[in-house]
Amino acid sequence: MRRLPVVVLAALCAPLAWCADFTIAGEALMQSDAHKLSSDEIRSIIQPGVSISTFWVPTGASRQWTNDASGKFTAYRRGGSGNTRSNGAGEWSFNDKGEYCVSIDWKTMRNVPDFTEKWCRALYRRDSNLYFAPGDLKGKETSLFPIVTFGK
Repeated sequence: MRRLPVVVLAALCAPLAWCADFTIAGEALMQSDAHKLSSDEIRSIIQPGVSISTFWVPTGASRQWTNDASGKFTAYRRGGSGNTRSNGAGEWSFNDKGEYCVSIDWKTMRNVPDFTEKWCRALYRRDSNLYFAPGDLKGKETSLFPIVTFGK
């Protein structure tokens, strides 16, 4: 498949069914064909040197970072409102539940502090795709969660 710029993809995606390939509803992750990965499985995938990418259809924003061995990374984002590009200093870890935790201090394109993003997520597999979503999906049936890809 030819890759389209994220802004074009987001504009085209809103009315089309194929957008579901980039996100999944919490309800679908609660079904029997979805598998919440164990702490050991998550740790075998998310390691130092692993590159992590997400694409968020509602805003057209893509984000990427590579974990380093010290628990830090620099994250990059593109798209979203105004099709902006920016970066942020981040830290990664695992919590007591085995979830992957991230904190990113985003900056604007002019290198001015923007906002801090913090979350801990479990990793789910459905078909051949992986998704970050809360470990407890109760009450999140209609929430959408982005597909995530990993690379070296």
